Amino acid sequence: MNSKELKIMMTILICAAIGLVFIIGLLVGKEYLKSDNEKRLERDNKYMSETYLRKHGGTSTYGEGEIGKDFVNYDLRSWDAGKNWYAVDYDFDTETVKIMGEAEEVYPGLLKHLEAWDALTNHVIENGSITLNGDRAQKDAEILNNAGFEIKKGDTCNEQTN
Repeated sequence: MNSKELKIMMTILICAAIGLVFIIGLLVGKEYLKSDNEKRLERDNKYMSETYLRKHGGTSTYGEGEIGKDFVNYDLRSWDAGKNWYAVDYDFDTETVKIMGEAEEVYPGLLKHLEAWDALTNHVIENGSITLNGDRAQKDAEILNNAGFEIKKGDTCNEQTN
């Protein structure tokens, strides 16, 4: 092997070693490469999810209007184990939570509506699909009515629709 081939081989080995060190550095040091904002968001999210009760999301089934017509985004928090709920608005620029008021005042009936949908979900998990037939018909209809569905005489759920 001549000196030129030896130099080329050494250059390749050095480049491979540098590349390997860089890759290991990325894998080991990825926590240090995160931005301060990412770290703060992860820390805040962990703290909030472990400390506060929160109901947030969006729904088009809440209110007196036609289902699917109006969409409502909500963010509700409780700091006393669910005894009192408040509607809040989080300001990402200042990282502050503004309390808009008691949930029932800001979104009248929303908590009851969310509880009714939770009850509907739990009913289906425990009992299977809604049928409106047989022994469960009355309970199924009651659960659906509480969740905001209107049941008319003669409605059944065993017909297949396309």
